[in-house]
Amino acid sequence: MVSSTCKQSFVRCTISNRGSNGSLITYAWQICCALGKHSLHTRNEFFAQPRQTIWAAFGVLTNIASSGFHYGYPTVLFRDLRAKDSPIPLTLEEESWITSSAAVTTLLSFVLVAPLMERYGRKIAHISLIISNAMACVIFYFANNFTTLMLGRLLFGIPNGGSIVLTAIIIAEFTSPELRGILLNGKTCSIVFGASYAHLLGLFFDWRTLALFGLVLPVLSLLITITWPESPAWLARRGHYERCEKNFNWLRGEDPSAQKELHALIKAEMDRLTVKISDPVSKSFTQKIKKIFMKFTRRDFLKPTWIMANAFVIMETCGRHVFPTYAIKIVTAFAGGQSPLHYVLGLDLVIFATSLLACVVVHMFKRRTLLFSTGSICSVLLLAICLYLFLKSKQIIPSNNVWIPLTLFILYFFFLNLGTSPLVLTILGEIYPLKHRSMGVVMSGIFFSFALMVALKVTPLLIESIEVHGTFTIFAAFMIGSLLYLYFNLPETKDKTLQEIEEYFTNGKDRTQLAHDFERRLTVDNKI
Repeated sequence: MVSSTCKQSFVRCTISNRGSNGSLITYAWQICCALGKHSLHTRNEFFAQPRQTIWAAFGVLTNIASSGFHYGYPTVLFRDLRAKDSPIPLTLEEESWITSSAAVTTLLSFVLVAPLMERYGRKIAHISLIISNAMACVIFYFANNFTTLMLGRLLFGIPNGGSIVLTAIIIAEFTSPELRGILLNGKTCSIVFGASYAHLLGLFFDWRTLALFGLVLPVLSLLITITWPESPAWLARRGHYERCEKNFNWLRGEDPSAQKELHALIKAEMDRLTVKISDPVSKSFTQKIKKIFMKFTRRDFLKPTWIMANAFVIMETCGRHVFPTYAIKIVTAFAGGQSPLHYVLGLDLVIFATSLLACVVVHMFKRRTLLFSTGSICSVLLLAICLYLFLKSKQIIPSNNVWIPLTLFILYFFFLNLGTSPLVLTILGEIYPLKHRSMGVVMSGIFFSFALMVALKVTPLLIESIEVHGTFTIFAAFMIGSLLYLYFNLPETKDKTLQEIEEYFTNGKDRTQLAHDFERRLTVDNKI
C-alpha cells in the first residue's frame, strides 16, 4: 500500500486529468511530481530526526561499507593474481576456497557476537567487529602466499556475519519506526558503496595498495562508534531503567510518540523481570540447555527463524554477494573481453543509485507489497537473462548485441535493489522478539553462513560446468521457491513498533488488532 500523502497526490493527479485531453506524458509528469512531493516529505522527515540518531546509524553503515569493500576486493585480487607474472599463482579451486572460506568464520561470528552483545552491550560488540575488519585489510596487504590470503578472508568473515545482524539490531533499537526502514535499507547502499569503492580504485591500483585504501572505512566507523551511548533496549533488559531513559532521550528526543515507545519498552521489560523474580530458583546447566531447546517449540521463535532462513536464500540466490565477488566472470559471459571491469563499474553505479532510491521507496510502500512485486519482476528478468545467454551459447542469436543482456542486467539490479535485496536485511532487524533476539542471531547466522558458503563455493564451479545461464537458472528456481514461502508467512512490519511485531508472533495479532477483536466481541455480546 502507498502511504496516505503519496496516495492523495496520486488522486489529485488522476482527477485533474479526468475528462481532459492531456497527453500521457503530461500525466506521467504529474505522477512524477507527486512522487517528488512525497520524496521531499520523506527527506524533511529524515532530517527532522535527532542528529544523534543519524550519527549513530552512520557509524554502523560505514562498517557495513567496509564489509562491502571485502566483497568487491576479490574481483581486483583475482584479476591481478591471474596475470602471468603473478606473485601468488592460484588455481580455480583455491580461488573458490578463498572467497567461500569467509562463510566458516561468518558462522563463528554469529555464535560469538550473540553472547558478546548480550553480556557487554551493542557498542562493545560493534567495536570488536570494526577492529576485525581493519585487521583483515592489514593481512591482505602483507599476504605473500595462499595461506595468508585465506587467513585474511577468514578474519573478514567475523565482521561480515556479525555486522549484518548486529547492525540490523542497533538500527532497530536506536531509531524510530518511521526512520527504521530507511536506515535498514541503507545497509544495501553501504554494501554497494563498499564494493564500488573497491572496483573503482581497482582501475588505478594493484591489490596490495587497494587493501590499504580499505582501512579508511573501518577507521572512520570506529571514530564514530566510540561517541555512542549504549542501546536503550539492552539497558532496559538489564534493569538499568534510568540509563535506558537517558540514552533513549539522547538518541530519539522527547516527542510524545518516542516517549510512548520508551514507556512500552520499560513496562515490557519490568513485566518480564517481575516474572523472573517470582521464580527465583537458580537453574542448573542442564535446565538452561533445556530452556534453549524449548525455544524450538515456541511459535514466536520458530516462525521468525524459518522466515529468515528463506530470506537468506533469496539474498544469496539473487546475487547480492555472488555478483561483486565474481563480477568479471559474470560480465565476461556477455561482454567478452571488452573491458569487463568498466561494465562492472557501470552496473555498480546503477545498483548504488537504485539503493538510494529504495531508501525513499521503502518508506512509501508496505514491506510485503514492495518485496513481492520487485521479487516477481526480478525472477522474470533473471530467467530472461538466462534464456538470452543460452541462445547465445548455442549461436541461435548473434553474439555481438551486448546491449540486450546489459539492459536486462540493469533492469534486474534496478528492481532487485529497489526492494527485494534491501528488505531482507530490513526484516532481520525487525522480526525477532527481544527475548529471542540473541538466539535468533545465532540461528540467522547458521542459515546465512550456510547459504553464503554454498553460493560462493559452487558459483565458480557451476559457471565452469554449466556456464552463467545454467547457474542463474538454478538460482532463480531457489529464489522463486523462497518468495512463495514468504508470501504465505511474512507479516507486514512497516510503521510497526518492535513491541507490536513481537505481539504478532506471540499472539498472532498485534495489540491494536486484539483490541478491535475484543471490542467486536463486546458489541456482539451486548446485542445478544
